[in-house]
Amino acid sequence: MKLAIGSPSSTFVLSEGDDMSIMTHLYKAFTANLRVFSGGYGPPQIMRMPLIDSEDGVHYVIRTGLIPRLRRLTQGYGVILEEVDMRSTPQKVNGLVHGHVELRDYQEEALKLALDSDMGLVHMSTGGGKTHVGAALIEARSVSCLFLVHTKELLWQTKKKFEELFKVEIGVIGDGERKPLPITISTVQTLCNMIDNKEDLPGWDMVIVDEAHHVAAPMFYKATSAFAARYVHGLTATPKRKDGGDLIIEAAAGPILTKTDTDDLIDSGHLAKPYYLPIPTYGEMSYSKAPRHAIINKYIVKDRDRNLILVDKAIEHHAKGESVLMTVDWVKHAVILQELLAERGFYDAVTLDGQVDSDQRKVILDSFRRKETRLVISTLVKEGVDIPSLNVLIMCAGGTDPTQLIGRVLRTSEGKTHALIIDIIDNRHEMLYRNSMARIKKVRKMKNCMVLTEDTDVLELQLRTIA
Repeated sequence: MKLAIGSPSSTFVLSEGDDMSIMTHLYKAFTANLRVFSGGYGPPQIMRMPLIDSEDGVHYVIRTGLIPRLRRLTQGYGVILEEVDMRSTPQKVNGLVHGHVELRDYQEEALKLALDSDMGLVHMSTGGGKTHVGAALIEARSVSCLFLVHTKELLWQTKKKFEELFKVEIGVIGDGERKPLPITISTVQTLCNMIDNKEDLPGWDMVIVDEAHHVAAPMFYKATSAFAARYVHGLTATPKRKDGGDLIIEAAAGPILTKTDTDDLIDSGHLAKPYYLPIPTYGEMSYSKAPRHAIINKYIVKDRDRNLILVDKAIEHHAKGESVLMTVDWVKHAVILQELLAERGFYDAVTLDGQVDSDQRKVILDSFRRKETRLVISTLVKEGVDIPSLNVLIMCAGGTDPTQLIGRVLRTSEGKTHALIIDIIDNRHEMLYRNSMARIKKVRKMKNCMVLTEDTDVLELQLRTIA
């Protein structure tokens, strides 16, 4: 088999004497079975996405991130792979950066492994400093770089951080701005619009995808397909997807190169020790087969008793001088929580959602980081947003995987002694109860996370490991 390695895709063709039946195995190995989840209790549909295309029945095209897997598979079937690298090696840019990125020991190891590969994922728990590793990659390679993000908050947060580190102007594509530079931060949405409209874009030599687990989404996948960058890397805390999209992430950004987990970072003092407070709800459990959104609306968004528990906990911890983040999925849930806070005579909460314009978002987040604002209800502060001063996370929306949310509260800051996660264990509907158990299962995997009892002061608790 002859393989011509390119970017973003490579081409291979069977050699004379190769057994054609290997293509059956390769098509099977390189087909992502994406699960498309439906509302209610209906089984998920399977959408098959082949990652090998045949150009003419003889030549086959495959995303270059899958080449390491192709090497293993062909070797396993006794096929000799003759490789030719068709990619050019980018020239280094003198004066690309004027600052220096200081790294922790585990970040240095992640950087070394990434530099040894043209493509691949840096798997690092939330709060571990993935963006710092990405910045160090830019500094070490000294080639032009496109850094992809998926929210306006991450766009401006990353631009600010890079300008502090590199001491140079950083380009921006997104939130109404189109100013590409040798180092550019871009939202994937704006970039794809520019690609669709055939607008002129530079040919960056490296692409780094933040929160790379989103690459399985069509828009992200398209963005990573648009550039002939030799170097492509992804940064993520959660490379495994419940919808089966892992193979698509690998195709676009390469295999997982390194992993640093939350417990390692807590043990080394780089993350705060988490305390988990599960609060049960009571009442007869419903087994209704209503659509998922209707169940969530009734038993989460509009459940007054449940919401009062959340509001009272927020007020309690705000009164202790702590900063509190209440996360919701629906804007109307934030509105209801604000109204209940007002009923309790509390008017200092700020709502941060998609209806707040970009300038005001920056003001709110900066005020929250400085602890001038200490209670925020948000649909937005979930992935990647850095608020080291945050003390208490109240997960208001349920769901099944709290990993990204918990990461918001684990970052360390001066004077911060603990990180508290408050969660409602929903017992009033069977679907929501299963979701709660899924969250607890995730928390149980964190050996350093301790469970609390509701009737004891946080700082004087007799701790016990989650059973």
